[in-house]
Formats: sequence, structure tokens, C-alpha cells
Amino acid sequence: MPTIGKCCELFIQDRKLRGLAEGTIVTYETVFTPMLRDIGREIEIEAAPVLEYACSLADKGWAKSTLWNALKLLRAWHSWCVENKLCEKINLPRMKQPQSDIRPMTPVQIRQVIGYFDGDTFLGLRNQTIVRLMFTMGLRVGEVSRLRVTDIDLGDRAMFIQGKGDKNIWVPIPKKTGKHLWHYMIQRELRKNAMVDNLFLGRAGRWLSPDAIKHI
Repeated sequence: MPTIGKCCELFIQDRKLRGLAEGTIVTYETVFTPMLRDIGREIEIEAAPVLEYACSLADKGWAKSTLWNALKLLRAWHSWCVENKLCEKINLPRMKQPQSDIRPMTPVQIRQVIGYFDGDTFLGLRNQTIVRLMFTMGLRVGEVSRLRVTDIDLGDRAMFIQGKGDKNIWVPIPKKTGKHLWHYMIQRELRKNAMVDNLFLGRAGRWLSPDAIKHI
């Protein structure tokens, strides 16, 4: 009988083979880490107190959204283990998905965010362009980070997006956003320290990671 640690490893490998986004894989690992620490990696899956652990999450003081997501991921993992005959089925707890209280930004707020960056500097222009792409085209942080110069066709005003789960598609670029993107790309070409072909560069000319974009 496999250990609970091995079952988690196999599940992660399966998700990677299915082409899940790196961020999703990291989220699974974030959920598995405290479970394996509390239960123990080497205990056999059938003997592991998975149900007790799942029920104990309510006492960890997590936000409702965090708790809901952790339970959802644990159920997905357990269902995969059952499907692959690694363990017997148990009914893990469920909870109602918390309602989001996120409100959309107003046009005035959006202009304030864009205007915060100094467009007369390269980094300020870069940041303005990133924010415009996310606001006007709905791009995710990872999609922006993965953009390459060759993904941009300003002639046809189109952009090649590498989406989640290898869902890649060409999408139109709004006219005003295209003008700002063109301006940024000209300034990018003048950067003599560009070391990669990613569209957005860090100060040292290297790839701008998703974490760096989140910081922006």
C-alpha cells in the first residue's frame, strides 16, 4: 500500500502531465505540505487520518476562502487516489463557497493607477503598459509574464496569449492599448542590456517574473 506522501507526489506528477499551470501546481503543493507535516509522509494512505485532518482545518483560523479552496483541492486529490485504486473512498467535508466582496474599479481609479507610473522612464512606461494590458485585455499575471516579443503583431493588432492549461489563442489588441504597446516596444529595442526575448524586462534586462509583476 503506498504512503500518503507517495500519493501526493504521484498526483502532482499527473497534474503536470495534464499541463496544469505552474501556479495551480504550487497551490496543490501548498495544501499538501501542512497535511504531510501533520500526518507524516511515510504513513500508508489507508491508515492516514485524512478525514480527521480535513475536519481540523476549521480550527486553523484560515480565511473562509482559503479554507474552501483547501478542502476543494483535498477532495480532488482524494478522488484521484480512489480512481487509481490507491485507497478506499471517504466522504471529505464540504463547505459553501464564500461570496466575494471584490468590487470592480471605477474608470477614475483605473486612470489613477495608470497615472501613478512615470511614463517618461523606461520602467514607468513598462509598468504602465503592463497595467493597461491587464485592465483592457483581462490578462492574468502569468500570461503577461510569459509574453514574448514575437507574440505581438502590431500590424494586425493581435497578441498570442499562452493561457492556462496550454489554451493558446490570438486575441485582438485595443487600438489605444496598441499605441502604448508600440511605444514601449520601441524603448525596449533601445535597451542594450536585454538578455531574453520576453516582452517585459526587469531592470537588469532579464525576464520579469509573475512575482515581480504582482509587486508592481
